[in-house]
Amino acid sequence: MESLMPAVFLPLQDVVKELLIPDIAKQFEIEEELIRGFFESMVPERRMTMYCLTNKARVNGAACILNTKVQEKIAKQLGGAFYVIPSSTNEVLILSKTEDIDFRELEKMVQEVNLMHVSVDERLSDYMYEYDNIGHELVRCDKIAK
Repeated sequence: MESLMPAVFLPLQDVVKELLIPDIAKQFEIEEELIRGFFESMVPERRMTMYCLTNKARVNGAACILNTKVQEKIAKQLGGAFYVIPSSTNEVLILSKTEDIDFRELEKMVQEVNLMHVSVDERLSDYMYEYDNIGHELVRCDKIAK
């Protein structure tokens, strides 16, 4: 299945630039490189990078997270366990698991965004998930025994 619709794993900032820059350039009749330069000068360096996982078509790409090979590649790239933030049926957001991240706070944000901005037919979940790179399993954060 992955060969038919390969997974795409990019920093979220790159995805935003990819989607916004052509539209802004067209709307204001400005060269894309000028917009790109402006965007990069205005976006601060982040201490933590959030990633977007989808597929090449960017449709129903959230299913890519169920592929165990994709899970392992992401864990290897991020250096260990990671959180999965359900964005929509088209993508999930990925964040490296660190001690200073409280999944409950992110989960509240997911629930608010789902309620206010995601159509019911594109909602995945109101809960955060964690990929355990040691046990090789994807588990809902609130179900993990601490």
